[in-house]
Amino acid sequence: MDNKPKSCLLHYENSDFDSEVFLYAKLGIHKYNMLQGTNLKLSCIEKCNTRSHYKINTLTVSIARLKFEPPRANPEHHGWLYDCAQVRLPDEWPSEDSFNDKKRYYVMKKSELRKRNWIRLYMELAFIHANEDLPNPNLSNLVIMKVAVETEENVKPPNERLKARNAVFYIRYRYYPNKGRAPKGNNGHKPPRDRVAIVKRTMDMNKGLLKLMFDNRYAKTLL
Repeated sequence: MDNKPKSCLLHYENSDFDSEVFLYAKLGIHKYNMLQGTNLKLSCIEKCNTRSHYKINTLTVSIARLKFEPPRANPEHHGWLYDCAQVRLPDEWPSEDSFNDKKRYYVMKKSELRKRNWIRLYMELAFIHANEDLPNPNLSNLVIMKVAVETEENVKPPNERLKARNAVFYIRYRYYPNKGRAPKGNNGHKPPRDRVAIVKRTMDMNKGLLKLMFDNRYAKTLL
């Protein structure tokens, strides 16, 4: 591009994870893509303003193309445009047989996972919310194994569920704690861990709000 891209101001609440800065920036781009039907990707983080105790308050993100003025923070949402919280969702992880119900679930193909990198974004957000004790987790150690999408309505074609404004994503993934490390004897290496995360997405097209809710009760469970 000849000209410098415009900037989009994102408001969010962050802990001390450096990785969260990039994740919430990507979340802002993902929200814009859902609203506008585009496929933009994060170019760079231009500016980051912090509070005391390293609590990050605002973040300016440069993107490849932008045609709208970002919505102002709504006071009733306490100034945050992206509301991500741990909440109780389904009572239990569905059985494998349940995913065969094609009127209710859609199991994503591997090719779809490669094209829709926002699925990985959901997994990474769920992981850091479930592992707040890790100072700076290496998210490249996470590998998606299987993803199923649930919607209330029987959408046709089935893969259109991925665009649903209200959907629940069941993500099975594997965590490799020693990926990229040299062996340190029998006691130094930890085996890969299979984990799951449940993410509920709610999109308010009128207000331009994207809400993700996580259930991490199973996130630290070895399956």
